[in-house]
Amino acid sequence: MIRTFLQSFARLIALVIGLFVALSVGAVGSGQTMFNLVASAESPTEVIEASTGSGIYVARSRHDIDPSTFDRAMASANSAGLNLVVVVPDDPQPSAKAFALRVRQAGEDVDAVLLVDAQGKVFTSVGEEYSEAASRASEAAESGLAPGRAASAFVHELTVELVVERPALFGRIMNYAAVLFVVLAVVIMLEILWRLFRSRMSAS
Repeated sequence: MIRTFLQSFARLIALVIGLFVALSVGAVGSGQTMFNLVASAESPTEVIEASTGSGIYVARSRHDIDPSTFDRAMASANSAGLNLVVVVPDDPQPSAKAFALRVRQAGEDVDAVLLVDAQGKVFTSVGEEYSEAASRASEAAESGLAPGRAASAFVHELTVELVVERPALFGRIMNYAAVLFVVLAVVIMLEILWRLFRSRMSAS
């Protein structure tokens, strides 16, 4: 009888231990799943922080894109003073186009964003200060080119606009300076003539 009781008690202990292990494994699994979901969730602020320095953000799950693909485009953007951020996200929400806009808005000094989704499709967002070149640049980037070439075309169209605008502004400044110089010269000549006239009048 004692032996039977001990066997029953042992089975009960084994059952309790098994139940405890099962619950523990389930809790760990649930916690791991929750962690993965949180870790994979991308926010515009996190993208901006992760891209600081290089200007490129590539999600860990995006093995299809090599960050060096965008080196040429980033070099061109940097030399032109264009603050470009390239984003290769895991799951942009609520849409790729909207996420590109949110990333640009999250960065205080970001001029333009180029995003490559999981299908390799390119989406762009450009600041209002480049509105004249935005449609042309976005069309060039979103025309179906490979991501690296799309980024280069995007930067080219934006920086061409910058190169055109800067000499035009410089030319206007030079024109104003020339007009001012002529006006000052005329004023000085009139002042000299007036003094000569007064001196002669005084002598006579």
